[in-house]
Amino acid sequence: MGSRTWFKIYPDNWLRNSIVGSETGFESMEERGVFSAVLALAASGRYGDIGAIKIGENIGYSDQQIADIFGINLDVWVKYKAIFIHKSRLSVDKNNLILVTNWTKYQSEYERQKPYRVVTTNSYKEKEKEKEKENKEDIISSVFDHWNTSGIVKHRILTERMKKAISNTLLTYSFEEINKAITNYGRILARPDLYRFSYRWQLDDFLGPRSNHVGQFLEWEIAHNNYKRDDHKPLQQTNKFKPTSQAGTWSR
Repeated sequence: MGSRTWFKIYPDNWLRNSIVGSETGFESMEERGVFSAVLALAASGRYGDIGAIKIGENIGYSDQQIADIFGINLDVWVKYKAIFIHKSRLSVDKNNLILVTNWTKYQSEYERQKPYRVVTTNSYKEKEKEKEKENKEDIISSVFDHWNTSGIVKHRILTERMKKAISNTLLTYSFEEINKAITNYGRILARPDLYRFSYRWQLDDFLGPRSNHVGQFLEWEIAHNNYKRDDHKPLQQTNKFKPTSQAGTWSR
């Protein structure tokens, strides 16, 4: 048993003062409105599959509780409750358990459409997954393009190893943070007269699983202070690593 996300009303019959053609018509718009609230309450409750309004198996709502849910006066609800019983729209037992007459007949379309709703939901989820995959591929390509325009090491091909390195780094850092670190790294390398760091990683090494180069270059002030030269003279190679390639050259 469970609630429903919608319930069915026949619009032509509704406008002609009846929910379905075989039922006795409504005497007023107020009566029609109260009965629509009854249908909504029956659909939204725990027993929406059978059209029952109750709290538990043998526990019904009090008339005051239902009036409060509908936002109407108690006497208005009691009045129309008696009318609906008289017109065989509702049945009510001694515990005030309310059952909408012919609910399973007239609301059967909900169950008939259930397989379609499941398929539609699954299709939506699949589309969302595909969209998420496409967005991630766009982000990976953007990181690759940004790297190639930052004057570090230019790569001809975005390899699977690079894609994996970017994807793994995105688990820790955002797209913006990765690009910011790349930009700062490029700025350091572009000024050997000001900075003593000259080692040029390739993209997949810069974003390697055992490195923290993004964190190393993420904040400009930290990178600037860590690698600035004290003498402001043309660069003399001071680190133990040797560059694998020069700015503007192609790799792979």
